[in-house]
Amino acid sequence: MTIRFSVTLNARPDQSERLMALQRAFVQACNSLTPLVRDTRCWNRVGLHQMAYRQLRDRFPQLGSQMACNVVYSVSRACRLVYQSKRSPWTTGRDKEGPLPLASFDADAPVYFDRHTLSLRDGAVSMFTLDGRMRFEVG
Repeated sequence: MTIRFSVTLNARPDQSERLMALQRAFVQACNSLTPLVRDTRCWNRVGLHQMAYRQLRDRFPQLGSQMACNVVYSVSRACRLVYQSKRSPWTTGRDKEGPLPLASFDADAPVYFDRHTLSLRDGAVSMFTLDGRMRFEVG
């Protein structure tokens, strides 16, 4: 079962900067994968992980192993929408051999967190950042 919820964090300026640094690194890592996806036409999550995980870890060691997996997930999901959706003007179903456009993530693209990088326990949210976990009280 998936439950989605929204929580407003009352972050201090230093905490906001830590989260923005994570977002910048995450977006940069996502954008580093999109040429590989375009050139190989592989946006399958497992296939992309096998091709790109080591490269991501070497190039973006500060992201850690789980966030590198989350980058692969985000790129795979976004590229699936761009290249496979029938509603997309760039779907590969229309032109199986033609060149694909390069997908890119904007600077304000969301960071994907999972159960390993974000947790909610005892009234506190714990989130991964580039320099350790950060905790926020939720009340």
